[in-house]
Amino acid sequence: MYGEMTDVRGYGVIAAASGTGTGGHISEFPSSGSASSPPPHALPPIFIMSTNSYIVVFKDHATPEQINQYAGRVSSEGGEVGHRYDSVFKGFSAKLPDSLLQNFQGDDIIQYIG
Repeated sequence: MYGEMTDVRGYGVIAAASGTGTGGHISEFPSSGSASSPPPHALPPIFIMSTNSYIVVFKDHATPEQINQYAGRVSSEGGEVGHRYDSVFKGFSAKLPDSLLQNFQGDDIIQYIG
């Protein structure tokens, strides 16, 4: 599914949802009727969503060692761990391969993946 918008700089933005409905990709292109390059004061894009990017939230009883084991699995199976969270909730952001996502979703120690 694709959607098109125009940002304040006159650039178009295409948002494409992934097949799972949980991620997407945003691309920029000059909108029709605008210059082919942004004005000199234009800011870079604020964010770019990527498919397979998730936040893995663990249940309260998960220990730091258990969370480290899951983070290690992400890295060893071709994914990438981003930020770690431990003050408001226990978890991490990560790019997860589809097979690992399915494996994590059925695990009792994980509260949810969003």
